[in-house]
Amino acid sequence: MAHVKQKIGFHLLKAKIKEEIKGRPGEVLAAATGGGNGAEDKIAKISPGQLFEKFKKKLGWADAELDGTLKISLLRADGLKNTSRFNHAPEPYVSILLDGAEKDRSTKKKGSSVVIKEYFEIPIKGKFHGLTLRVFDKEMVGSDDFLGEVQVSLADLWENRKSKGPSSLQPRKYLPNEIKKPEDEKVSGSLDYLVEYKPSSLDGRLSVTIVKAEGIERSGHSSVDPYVYILLDSVVLGQTTYKKKVRDPEWNESFEFDVAGEYTSLYLSVWDRDRISLDDYIAHLTLPTKELVQKKTISGTFPLYSQNEKEKDPVALPGGSLTFSLKWSPPILDGNIKMKINHASDLIRRHSKINPLTWKGNNTYVEVLLDGESKGKTKVIKHSDDPKYDEEISIDVKGPHQLVEVVVWEKEHVPGIVAGESLGSLRISTQQIVVEKRIYGDFVLGPYNGSEAGGSLNFELAYTKTA
Repeated sequence: MAHVKQKIGFHLLKAKIKEEIKGRPGEVLAAATGGGNGAEDKIAKISPGQLFEKFKKKLGWADAELDGTLKISLLRADGLKNTSRFNHAPEPYVSILLDGAEKDRSTKKKGSSVVIKEYFEIPIKGKFHGLTLRVFDKEMVGSDDFLGEVQVSLADLWENRKSKGPSSLQPRKYLPNEIKKPEDEKVSGSLDYLVEYKPSSLDGRLSVTIVKAEGIERSGHSSVDPYVYILLDSVVLGQTTYKKKVRDPEWNESFEFDVAGEYTSLYLSVWDRDRISLDDYIAHLTLPTKELVQKKTISGTFPLYSQNEKEKDPVALPGGSLTFSLKWSPPILDGNIKMKINHASDLIRRHSKINPLTWKGNNTYVEVLLDGESKGKTKVIKHSDDPKYDEEISIDVKGPHQLVEVVVWEKEHVPGIVAGESLGSLRISTQQIVVEKRIYGDFVLGPYNGSEAGGSLNFELAYTKTA
């Protein structure tokens, strides 16, 4: 879950950057040095790591290695061009493409400016370059007409976690095997959207036992007073006590942490306590959180690595090792969840074409599920795309659970012929409930088991832990 770092010699990297400077000095150099005279002298003073980070996108190294979910909210489109030969209003829809391959699409609307309000979740794992939101005008005969597109860099999305509009629609970017069409250069209008990247989460209880270390030493020091920091990414969870003047310290100290979030790495970092000045870093080791979630338990003796500001990569600490055990378990609930279902807005009209003249709106209800098991339903509200439920569902919970789902259902219109279907859903991790305890507001509905979705749901959730 990091940018793909191509292996390339530092000297070759500098040579490539100098070539770039000759062609476009203002654009490239400003990214790292702020521009000005003495460009090559400034380049020479930049460290290898800084150089790579500053210029990898300029040199085309912008692929990202992703492992998580893309959450895409398509909100509205405005000012779309009219491509019809018969001057009828456009019927736009948005195609969602990942590196040129379509993953999903919105339902078609009617008009040059339309409210979409549809939500999609796309699992993503591997190396990718770009996400495309491509707008088409649906045609009855022949191929659909291109209206414009928005390109979202996945490397930027990995770094910033979020990309949002509105953005002006751009001419189509073609793959090498596609034939260019002159009409695809003429676009107008904009697309409002929100794309979020959610890495695989570490939601649950983390148990850590630091047993001992061996071979702890610092150059120029006859003894050290070592202790261990426990971190998730850059967040310090806790630390051991320090041991006085010892190279092979023993701690046998245990910790438990309730964690929720998009963490990628667990760090165990060894430091030397200093009573006069700042404490000094000695060594560390790193474990990917996804490995911990998969294995549930990791224990043993592992080598330590040391790194200072002048080194690009960590170096193994001669003879240095750390013995520890880690255990991850799903969130533990013990108490009561109260869900007040208030109202829904702009629900999609799945069966409105059965008889458009007599259509009066959806007949809907809301169901709450815990790990797939139904825990309660609201009453059915008839003939409304903006139903008001105003009902509370109470759930007593105890033990490990992972997911609460809130699903809006359409009651079957014609029993045995037109079955009821999901109009959208919300997914809430139980660890988020444990940590935040209260969640409330308007939330965009996403698909449930791959079904079409649209609109939003307003609710209030409160978790009370048993005393």
